[in-house]
Amino acid sequence: MKVIPIICLAALLLLSAGDVYAQNQSPQPEEPDAVIEATAGEYFTINLESNQVLGLKWRLAKPIDPDMVKLINVKFQRATARILAIPGEETWRFRAMKSGTTIIHLKYTSSSNRNAPPKQEKIFTINVKEPPKSK
Repeated sequence: MKVIPIICLAALLLLSAGDVYAQNQSPQPEEPDAVIEATAGEYFTINLESNQVLGLKWRLAKPIDPDMVKLINVKFQRATARILAIPGEETWRFRAMKSGTTIIHLKYTSSSNRNAPPKQEKIFTINVKEPPKSK
């Protein structure tokens, strides 16, 4: 019977440590986290660690340029372990529309308090190239 309180305490400590770590991270919006190469007409994905069980999820921080990329869907996959503090993964699927360069700016925020500052931000530079010409 003593195992359950110990597990609960360990989970709370992990959650607290994660919040302290996230608060000490300062987003650098001018530096891209990744550059993604895509071809016009094709699909690409962005995978991000997420803990929706704790009420956190990724959202667009700024609107995307619909002429360049189109958001198709966002799916969340829970972690296989059933421990509350273990995050799952969000998969954002996009379609590259036309050649050029654009930015996708995402923020990791609380579902219950959308006005709270984001726990984290990610910026992706998307370079879309023309599809090969068919002969």
